[in-house]
Amino acid sequence: MRCARHRIIAEIVWKKCGSHELREQTLQKAIEKLNFTFRLDKDAFDLFIRSDEIVDTFRTLEGKTKFFETAARKDPGNVFVLQHFARMLLRSDKYMLALNEIDNAITKDKTKSIRSLRHTRGLILAALAITESNADIARKWLLQSETEFQYCMTLKERDSYGHSGLADLY
Repeated sequence: MRCARHRIIAEIVWKKCGSHELREQTLQKAIEKLNFTFRLDKDAFDLFIRSDEIVDTFRTLEGKTKFFETAARKDPGNVFVLQHFARMLLRSDKYMLALNEIDNAITKDKTKSIRSLRHTRGLILAALAITESNADIARKWLLQSETEFQYCMTLKERDSYGHSGLADLY
């Protein structure tokens, strides 16, 4: 896949020029200034919150948390903001906080059929099971994780989402 030259140049400038602090400030201001009455701003917002690379530009957990709190204020009904907040917390080894965020997302999901939310919950529960020192509690987390992946499979059996999560769990 080929990219236009200006996109490659923009990526190089973003990664090589300016300090981490400047990039963090720029991203935080950008998310605050987006105007959802414009489709392009809404699309940019979705790309911002779903990009692990952009989120990981913030070096501290505090910076990442502020980014997602701002995003949640901008679009309070968006369950994907909470999901990606939970994914960031999972990558930061903050499993209980991640579980709280994904549970909030699942509660807010009016369709009750978004597989990715349940898959993310399964991943968090799997991480809790693996890191738990008490075998009985670890088994509890494992069973709950398995249940989430199986739920994904019942929503769409031919999709590999739940199957891959369950395979990774074992």
